[in-house]
Amino acid sequence: MPLHIPMLELDKLEKNIAETRKLGSIAYKDGMVDTGVPSKRCSDGHHTFAELYEHRYILWIAYCQLMVQTQGVRVWRSKLHADGTMYPDSFVLGMFKVKGEQITYHLRGALWSLCDFAETLDHAPEYDGHTPLEGLTRIYNQIKGRSQ
Repeated sequence: MPLHIPMLELDKLEKNIAETRKLGSIAYKDGMVDTGVPSKRCSDGHHTFAELYEHRYILWIAYCQLMVQTQGVRVWRSKLHADGTMYPDSFVLGMFKVKGEQITYHLRGALWSLCDFAETLDHAPEYDGHTPLEGLTRIYNQIKGRSQ
């Protein structure tokens, strides 16, 4: 029986993001929402922010590995951005190198060995400027079997 993955309603997600940005009660610090609560302890009552990030890391690794094994997608990893910089104890795991197709996430350095299936690059490809919503849309389109 084929796996059924419920599809995100991206138009609603985009609207929610736009509405959130309009709210005057949200404080921003360094371009990020500042809740006043340390992010690792921030919770929705079920999971902490830190737990959700751990899930995101592992799900992204699993998705990349699945795409390599079943679709022949070329996945890459790098400990440096194209300009030679990188966040502390991090690396980038990405799909596609061409601008307009890239999907990338920064992962904790400790997860590097779980990504041995990926091509190791000295430097990540030049970032195409995709937003989180554009990255999510690209993943959605892959699942739906559509091109961007």
